Amino acid sequence: MDDSSKLSEVEVGITIAQSVQTQQVGMQQQQTIINPVKIIRSPYIPSALSLAISCVIIGLDQHVEHTFKIKIENNSTKELVFSSSQNQLNANPDTDNVVINADLKNIGFPNDGKYNAIIEVDHKSYSSAFYVFKADK
Repeated sequence: MDDSSKLSEVEVGITIAQSVQTQQVGMQQQQTIINPVKIIRSPYIPSALSLAISCVIIGLDQHVEHTFKIKIENNSTKELVFSSSQNQLNANPDTDNVVINADLKNIGFPNDGKYNAIIEVDHKSYSSAFYVFKADK
């Protein structure tokens, strides 16, 4: 699986979902993404919402340690509504895809609008936008 070193840069895919479940299948763990979304509706704004962020990272040097941090920011105000601590990430040399899941509960969203899910890998940011809107009655 050393072909990933042929990639010229790190690439990251980010999915926002209702939940991510990890299941043991034989000797491997598999992730199931439940209800992926780009728009989250809530009956109340401001609101505390639960969601999952799933990130797939490729192109990491598999022979060194890496760091990552997950954040959610309001796109217009740049206010952080969630920020994890800096974490160590060891790329498994037997896999091409490094998967990081964050199951977040009761995250406060003070306003409706556009938000960015951000993962920082070795202090470089990758992001994906999603939206929080008030549900129609």
